[in-house]
Amino acid sequence: MQGAGDMNQPDLRSSQAASLLFIGDLHLGRVPTRLSGAGLDPRCLTPAVAWDSAVELAIRSEVAAVVLAGDVVDDEQDRFEAYDQLERGVRRLIAHDVEVVGVAGNHDSLVLPRLADRIPAFWLLGRDGHWEHYALPTDPQVDLLGWSFPARHHRADPLDSPGLAESTGRRRPGAALIGVLHADLDAAGSAYAPTTRAGLARQGADAWLLGHIHQPGISGGPAPLGYLGSLVGLDRGESGLHGAWMVRVLGPGRVSVEQVQVGPLRWETVEVSLDGIADDDGVKDAIHTAIEQAVRDRVAQDPRLCDPCLKAVGCSVICVGATAAHGRVREVLASFGSAELAFDVGEQRWAVVSCQDKTRLPVDLEQLRTQHTPVGQLARLLWDLERGAELAPGLADSLGRFAAVYDQGRWRADERPWTNVQTQQAVESSAWRLLDVLLRQQAAHGGE
Repeated sequence: MQGAGDMNQPDLRSSQAASLLFIGDLHLGRVPTRLSGAGLDPRCLTPAVAWDSAVELAIRSEVAAVVLAGDVVDDEQDRFEAYDQLERGVRRLIAHDVEVVGVAGNHDSLVLPRLADRIPAFWLLGRDGHWEHYALPTDPQVDLLGWSFPARHHRADPLDSPGLAESTGRRRPGAALIGVLHADLDAAGSAYAPTTRAGLARQGADAWLLGHIHQPGISGGPAPLGYLGSLVGLDRGESGLHGAWMVRVLGPGRVSVEQVQVGPLRWETVEVSLDGIADDDGVKDAIHTAIEQAVRDRVAQDPRLCDPCLKAVGCSVICVGATAAHGRVREVLASFGSAELAFDVGEQRWAVVSCQDKTRLPVDLEQLRTQHTPVGQLARLLWDLERGAELAPGLADSLGRFAAVYDQGRWRADERPWTNVQTQQAVESSAWRLLDVLLRQQAAHGGE
């Protein structure tokens, strides 16, 4: 197991420590359909499979309780499927004397209380937006403090909800207090229970472990605070290590957190260098070989990618480097079928789900920018952008608004303009492609 954010924490791997397993956003009901073309069965890569693995981990580790931080169910329409998956795990845990406690998030504010009522062994903490204290039967003693979403949206700070003072006042003498909450941290104006780090810190808890944001990140030190993240990455935007969190408690001020990978699926972004690849009949094979080698290099660099629980990796590829085939890279990447970009590395199946072209021509921009031609103009633009120059604010704004509308080719609802960074990246990519075309035309006309 690999720690996350625990560099300054005491080693609490003692038989005297109380052990709990915390799980962030489960989203039972999700299925990663994008991987089916790579010879993978999406049903074997779901959050439900990760939940089963987490249950086995809890039993094997003899934890006192499993604590769920909300969004257990992805959508109310998934309630019947999620009920079977959740109940099966809860009954296994209870049969091994493991308590199950959780809070409701914005996705399951309506359905999770109903499911909890149908599974008596599952204790929903903080119903109806009312803070609640829960004393775990552990030695050392651990008290939980929790609040659940009363509706799909909640615009007020949960710390202003009723019952907080009374619940913190029920803390047992000598017990460690851990807050569990589904909330939007330091996001004023959010519709999803906005609260602040400072406000949480004032409650005197020994740790605050949160759901809602899917990227995990918990601060170290004497009072861990932060997001558990999703149990398994739900799409390619949730790359890197995800999992459950083993929490060990020796007493007040002595809480340790450690992340444990349990999911069958992980998402990764891999940068592939196409430096020096020739623009000839073998370019497709050369690009394929470069992608496969980059994948194998990534596995060699990260031993967690060889974890036995991991069955598949969804990979986003970014092609970089200077290549004479720059003008054809995008076309070649688009020509690959999903089965062509799937690799077996050890026990894992790596499936490339997206390819991005950030290659460039192997040209001397410094020399080209001296030309008084369209080529020179483009070379001067690229020369400046590579050295940190920014587009004129008015131009960046106009391009960003136009690009955002153009980007809605599939009728997405998001009409927000691109950021300046997104716009500059798009301009740079387009400028390289145009420079390639102009240089080819220039060569065809004898360099004029």
